[in-house]
Amino acid sequence: MVEIHVPEDTSGFEAAMRFLDEYSSADEVASPPSSVSPPSSSSDDHDDDHDDFLGLALLPRSPISRPVSPMTFLPVGFNLGQVKNVLESPLPVTEAFNPFQVVKATSTSTSGSSGSSSSSDESSKRPKHKTKRPANYNSNKAREERRQELQYLRKKAAQLEEELETLQHKQRYTGSSLSPSSSFLMNGNELDLPRASANVWQEIAARQLEERRRSEQENIQLKVVLENQIKVAKSLERLLHKRTTLAGMEACGLGKRKRVYPTPANENAAAVFKKLLHRVERCYLEIDGLFARMGISHMEHSYRNAQVRDGEQGMFLEIHECKILPVNVHSAGAAVWQHFAQNMEHIPFRQYYERAREDVTEDTIIENIGMELHANGTKADFRVQQVLRRYVEEDRVIIVWSAIINPVAFSDKPLSGVFFREQGYMLLKMPKTLDADEFSVLNTAHIITPEFTNGSLNKDDEVVGQLSDFVLAGTAASTAASHQMIENVLMRELLNRQRSAI
Repeated sequence: MVEIHVPEDTSGFEAAMRFLDEYSSADEVASPPSSVSPPSSSSDDHDDDHDDFLGLALLPRSPISRPVSPMTFLPVGFNLGQVKNVLESPLPVTEAFNPFQVVKATSTSTSGSSGSSSSSDESSKRPKHKTKRPANYNSNKAREERRQELQYLRKKAAQLEEELETLQHKQRYTGSSLSPSSSFLMNGNELDLPRASANVWQEIAARQLEERRRSEQENIQLKVVLENQIKVAKSLERLLHKRTTLAGMEACGLGKRKRVYPTPANENAAAVFKKLLHRVERCYLEIDGLFARMGISHMEHSYRNAQVRDGEQGMFLEIHECKILPVNVHSAGAAVWQHFAQNMEHIPFRQYYERAREDVTEDTIIENIGMELHANGTKADFRVQQVLRRYVEEDRVIIVWSAIINPVAFSDKPLSGVFFREQGYMLLKMPKTLDADEFSVLNTAHIITPEFTNGSLNKDDEVVGQLSDFVLAGTAASTAASHQMIENVLMRELLNRQRSAI
């Protein structure tokens, strides 16, 4: 800033300042306050411009509305050039001089609080420095994640619905073939089975429970025998050990029996089997009338009966049974036929020591059997010649057989002069009160007729009555065991099928 040197005699300067104060007061009274306008840029010469500017900024107008030149009021020792130099010299601030800044500064000094608030507002309005975002920045990341999660849940829901539909379809196919208890364990919900189906499953469950108890009891007996044999093996010599082991195994029915009564060569075997084939065909034709006479043709629940009857040709033994199987007709027919072809020798109460089989066709079997039968604490040896045939129809399966049973020994005593003719009938059909896709009805009948030859026996002998009772009891027991084996095979197949489906 340029310093102004004021002379010692300041009377003239003071008079000029007083005049300025009086002039300012008079101007405020004469004219209303108005905003100060900057000097116009359309002046003719440069000197007049500075004079007007000085008059506007420092010297208010006189009451006569005529600008007064500051030359008149210059103090002693000052000239106009010095004043111009002072006015034209740059201010000691970074910004250019603004005549309105004086007024603004004055107003801000009077109200400090308003000035500080305006400065804070200006500072808040200043642009802030923004962090540079990465190139792969996604402003919709949260929205994209929610959208992807929603798409995943929709896809997963559709997949689970397909799996549920598949499981329900498999359950409709195999679920009803299970017992109520197994279905309850697998599905967690008790099935709403019809009353008839529930009764069938209750009977099957009871038989399976009895079969399990029998197997467990037999297993315990075998374990006891095994333990005894181990003790004998440790205490006796090798020879004695061998004899006792064989004796123990024979006592349990496990020893391999020798063929005590060999089957003699029969020159008329071909003729015998030919007659049996004709009787098989006749059995097929009369099966419906036979079951109607026995009263089981329309029966659809478990039933069994065995009795001795008198007919036109004399006395005969009759056994008939009805059973419900938990599979459809054709599945049951295949299982029954497989049982006759392969599993008959595993039936309890009988042991085969000879079996010659010939498969004439896929549905016809010819057999020559030597077997030992146990019943009521008695045993007997028989030679059997039989023919089995299967007839597969659209809605049912029929298995019939015809056999000649020759007793060789009874209670370890040789026997001759009598033989038995057996005719067997099996009918597998669709039920009417149950679901035909899940159940089938098995009707079975045996008719055994004794015939006498010119031997040592006749129908009035006591041994004939005992032998007839023995054959009746043995056949009934074998039939029940055969049906139970068929049911066991079917249940194993159902369980295996269910496990594979899971």
